[in-house]
Amino acid sequence: MMNETPRRSRRLVLKDHVGVADVNAFADARDWTVLGTVERDPEKGFFFEKKWAARAGVSMHYIVDEFLGERYMMAMSRHGNPDRELTRLSAGLDTWSLDEALFQFDASVYGADKERAVRLLAAISPASADQSIVERVIKASGSRYKGVRLAAVWAMAYADWPEYRETLASVAVRDTEEEIRRDAESILEDWKGRIPSLPAPPA
Repeated sequence: MMNETPRRSRRLVLKDHVGVADVNAFADARDWTVLGTVERDPEKGFFFEKKWAARAGVSMHYIVDEFLGERYMMAMSRHGNPDRELTRLSAGLDTWSLDEALFQFDASVYGADKERAVRLLAAISPASADQSIVERVIKASGSRYKGVRLAAVWAMAYADWPEYRETLASVAVRDTEEEIRRDAESILEDWKGRIPSLPAPPA
């Protein structure tokens, strides 16, 4: 029988104090088998990644996402639901909940804090659109801070949600910074034929 193609889970974002040593100890305590590492290579766009076989058909991945400035766990599963496997196998690690990430965004006042909050929302975005995240990222795309607007554009790219298409198209035309307009255009180009448009509302 042919092996099924593994499916990828959402990202489970680790709190700031949880480092690779903590994840190694967590994995050792559960007898996960190390599968190897991917060394960081910024020029090729590779992040540091460590992989374990957690159980038959399921691998766990620790990733240092230097673009977002976050570290997260992901699961790859050949048979079961990868999100369910991730939740079960990561139980005990200190991770960001959606409510905490939303509060982080709502409570941030300064530009740098808001930018970090938007990048956290990017990392925590699940496969299907969450309206509470959509509303905040769209709001961030109109910030007076360039860094916040740029983070919002890339949060849309990480999510790959059609709910962002209209806003992204607007940013590509109207933002005052060429870098942001160019990035928005690049993401929209990447979405062509891949991310469907939302159906038109009923008349």
